[in-house]
Amino acid sequence: MLSSGLTAIVTEEEATGGHRALSGGSGASYDLTPEQQATYNILAVQTAFLVGATYIIMGVLRLGFVTIFLSHAVVSGFTIGAAVMIGMSQVKYILVFDVAQSSFLHESLVNIFKDIDQFNYKPSSST
Repeated sequence: MLSSGLTAIVTEEEATGGHRALSGGSGASYDLTPEQQATYNILAVQTAFLVGATYIIMGVLRLGFVTIFLSHAVVSGFTIGAAVMIGMSQVKYILVFDVAQSSFLHESLVNIFKDIDQFNYKPSSST
């Protein structure tokens, strides 16, 4: 329902600037026009508000028991996926070189090992 509402507001062409996906799958980032960035920001805030309102309503109605119906595998998969995403986003700080971002794990790993020669194993210090 939410996605159909968003697609009624913003077409894929407007949201992605003509690209198939913002991540592009190649690790490249795309520059958005100011209008596209403004639309993206508005939609992000509206989505966050809707999620927050849903959580508050579920809390008031004491609907927390619904999470019992989520299997352990689903919860574990979500948690592991979040951990992998966070870990991969921190690799550039650990290796101390800029790693091209990608939406796909295998492409991120290729980008890391492709530029591994930029790894600076010596600590950076002013002395």
